[in-house]
Amino acid sequence: MAAKGYKRMRFIDRNVGVPLCFLFGHFDRLLGLIRRRRSVHPLEKILVVAPPAIGDAVLLLPSLRSIREGFPEAEIHLVAYPVNEEIFENCSYFDQQLVFNNQEYLQEPLKVFRFLHTLRESKYDLAIDFGQWLRTSALITFLSRAPRRIGFRTVGQHRHWVFTETVTHKNDLHEMECFLELVRVLGLSGEATPPRLSYDASHVHFAKNLSGQLKKRSKLLVGVHPGGALQGSLRLWDTDKFALVCDRLIETYEAAVILTGDCDDRRFTHSVISKMKCPALDVAGKTSLKQLAALIAECDVYICGNTGAMHIAAAVGTPIVALHGPSDSRKWGPVGSDHVIVRKDLSCVPCTSLGWEYRCTSGRCMEMITPDDVFQAATQLLQL
Repeated sequence: MAAKGYKRMRFIDRNVGVPLCFLFGHFDRLLGLIRRRRSVHPLEKILVVAPPAIGDAVLLLPSLRSIREGFPEAEIHLVAYPVNEEIFENCSYFDQQLVFNNQEYLQEPLKVFRFLHTLRESKYDLAIDFGQWLRTSALITFLSRAPRRIGFRTVGQHRHWVFTETVTHKNDLHEMECFLELVRVLGLSGEATPPRLSYDASHVHFAKNLSGQLKKRSKLLVGVHPGGALQGSLRLWDTDKFALVCDRLIETYEAAVILTGDCDDRRFTHSVISKMKCPALDVAGKTSLKQLAALIAECDVYICGNTGAMHIAAAVGTPIVALHGPSDSRKWGPVGSDHVIVRKDLSCVPCTSLGWEYRCTSGRCMEMITPDDVFQAATQLLQL
């Protein structure tokens, strides 16, 4: 269901968003509506528009921190989305969070005008859009009426017209660094410190209560995330291979295995468990994002593909075995050193930069990863 909604959003975003970005941007210039750029200092009100993904939200945290430290007196508002708003809860880097509920607005279009009215009434001095391809976020930035608007110029996405300043989105640079390049336009250092995700005592209690029961009868706790197919099944690894790895870890290390995911990932976690010889705990769809983060922090190692959960694991300091097929691990890999990337060197890899524009349908790059590859990678981390 979520995948269908995502595809519908992308269809509307491209077929409606591209013409609007072109028209708004060119009319803005033609009619001379772009006001003279204000001085960087002082900026009293700043709007930050986040990308609409969980992993991107985690990777955005260092940029948010840099903006807050650079403009400590400014009032900073953040636009997030239902899928990632929880990542930003209780974050001290901004003053107010606004949620752009695109699915709700498709059902009740009048609500989007109320949202935009709220932005326009706020009279922002600066708006920064960290979206890489979404025309909707570019339009939010433009319609905020901030006189200075900064965003990415991404090849083939036709959204840069609505910005007053652009930064080229680079395929050969890690996404966290790409975000920081937008911040550096403001004259800030944009220090590339690893993202750190915080959560409160209730999340810790939830995680320790659950993991404590498992650790009573096991020496190690291994987290496994077999899903994450919202942007295409080519990122997925076979569930029978996940099952083999899980059984081998349990038999070799007396580990306890906990399978994670959201409600849409249940079909993958159920499939893994049905193919395992040993018991495992399935919490897919039973945790919030912050509960998941706290639970991953209790794991000795976390095994997953290129998903938002991978970036959450990195942000709480858990060693990761990251399976990368069509995506570029140099751009989308976990931030930090205690991780192992499992991938195959094929001439066609990587075939996606933005996370969805796959150039093949075979999935060979994921199929060639063997259970032994993943087990050996996990062993490497467990022996550190």
